[in-house]
Amino acid sequence: TLTLPAITADGNLQIRFTSPTDLTLSLTGGDLYSQLQAMGANLNAITHLRLSGTINSQDFAVMKSVLSALTFVDLSGCTGLTTIPANAFSQKQTLREVHLPLTTTRIQERAFEGCYSLTTVTGCDNIQELGQSCFTGCNSLRVLPFGDKLKKFEYGVFMYCNALPENIIFPASLEENNGLVFHNCRSIKSVDFS
Repeated sequence: TLTLPAITADGNLQIRFTSPTDLTLSLTGGDLYSQLQAMGANLNAITHLRLSGTINSQDFAVMKSVLSALTFVDLSGCTGLTTIPANAFSQKQTLREVHLPLTTTRIQERAFEGCYSLTTVTGCDNIQELGQSCFTGCNSLRVLPFGDKLKKFEYGVFMYCNALPENIIFPASLEENNGLVFHNCRSIKSVDFS
């Protein structure tokens, strides 16, 4: 059944089409943009994106550069994903929350650099390596959700992250710390690299 709204006083029929802002898609690698186009989605209106299947660098480029209003990304269904690529979400200032699959073991350089609004990253239990400046400038990041598998920090991983907890303790598994990890993180009072 299709119900049309009443005709206005001036005799016009007003119909408004809306595009979804919260999407759940299953990808095969490189097809995010084509799926969005096929469904006629307003790319500037999408705020929440839940993905499963296989994603590649083209899909990350779409999330970063094309979906301008994106605030929430759930990649936990992309179980083949082991690495968040370099610059994946760099300077994505609208991004607030990211859920990674537990298969992720590495976050490459500058993956989240300059994501000023990012408060939450989950699914980091199996992360072993954090690339250079991967969270630099994430001023709203409040929690370091890394598990006991973390082995290596590259240079400046958390520089200018001013909302981190006062006291930070890293697992004994940490083998390498390449300097200035917490440079200019004003909220931090103590760091324990046990």
